[in-house]
Amino acid sequence: VVASNAADPQRVANREPGAKNQPSSPAGSENLPLSPNAPGSGRAASAVPSPSAVAAVGRTRAESDAIIERCVALLATGGIVAIKGLGGFHLACDAGNERAVRELRRRKRRSNKALAVMMRDADMAASICQVDAEERRLLEGSVRPIVLLQLRAAETCPQDAPRIAPAVTAVLPELGVMLPYTPLQHLLLAAASARGIDALVMTSGNISEEPIEIDDATAWEHLVAPGIADALLGNDRAILTRYDDSVVRVVGVQVMPVRRARG
Repeated sequence: VVASNAADPQRVANREPGAKNQPSSPAGSENLPLSPNAPGSGRAASAVPSPSAVAAVGRTRAESDAIIERCVALLATGGIVAIKGLGGFHLACDAGNERAVRELRRRKRRSNKALAVMMRDADMAASICQVDAEERRLLEGSVRPIVLLQLRAAETCPQDAPRIAPAVTAVLPELGVMLPYTPLQHLLLAAASARGIDALVMTSGNISEEPIEIDDATAWEHLVAPGIADALLGNDRAILTRYDDSVVRVVGVQVMPVRRARG
């Protein structure tokens, strides 16, 4: 789902592969095909009480791909997008764009804590971080936590390694990395990679100290409408339980949980 925070906001809904028929997320982007549907129809329904906001649904592969491409185009120009995950929404931006990361920090009111990033695979993480066998197992396993990894010295990184803006790590010598764990995230990361974006900041979809957004309508109301996110990307798979991403660190041969949450 892509939802634009423009003067004439529209919303787009993207059907998650394998999802049951449920009202989908609000979303939008200018000049997208509009198709209002009643709640409970199994298609996207407007959850924003605005006369200019109508639902546009990705009913086909081509329509869904177009929605994701519009989202990636926004990320590529420094935009911030609220993205529906498994246990809540994330706020995402291009991890290599220093200005975008700083703007995300300002909007989220998170001035100094490090931000986690999402990459397509463990090999990409290993190009900029030290990744041992246990850390790779954690990255690629079904739980998919955020794994805290030691950054490699710049001179040891390959030329095509992902660029991570300094504002992401907040001068720490480590980087929190996770791999995609929902179908939508896999599609988004693949489309982003095609545009030269190898890593996305993926931080919890909320203002600091407030609960993570899990409901489509309130995510629009609390994240997009006030300008924290420029757009919303979602699907019609409901989030039933609020969970943040788990965080772990490997110390010696021991896996040390830093935050126990999703998974």
